[in-house]
Amino acid sequence: MSRLPKDASCPPFRPVLEGCVVRDYRMARALGELYQSELYTIAAYLWRSLMSEKHDRDLSDLFDLFAREEIEHFRLVGELISALGGIPMLYTQIRIDPSRYVEKTGTRFLERLMREAIRDGKRMVDCYQTLMGQTNDRVVRSVLSHIISDEHRHIEQLRKEIDKL
Repeated sequence: MSRLPKDASCPPFRPVLEGCVVRDYRMARALGELYQSELYTIAAYLWRSLMSEKHDRDLSDLFDLFAREEIEHFRLVGELISALGGIPMLYTQIRIDPSRYVEKTGTRFLERLMREAIRDGKRMVDCYQTLMGQTNDRVVRSVLSHIISDEHRHIEQLRKEIDKL
């Protein structure tokens, strides 16, 4: 039985942003770091999928699904930065050191992958909530709220997966 959520095939959230938000260069700059974090999150979920695939195919598929949803977040944040008058900047950082993973098998390994994904998700929620408190623009708040909701769902699904171990 697949662990993928029933709404896995929902169409992407694509609000029209250009011309619907007030120019806010400060917010655009603040979102720049989250834009980079979303790119990292895509790579991290794909890496987790790769690492878990031979041990638990359903978990690997769940990580793949989350990676696709993070691509949508990356796009949304980039579009929001542009609509606010900024320019989404692209640079990468390596934040996972695979050599830390001495144990690469078993439920402890899978649990570690999920706990790290939960930790990353909580950090993203905190950052988005902080930015939400810094704007009154309802469109910006709507986009941030949508992303926060997705992150909460990812965290909850991963917690349920840990409970099944």
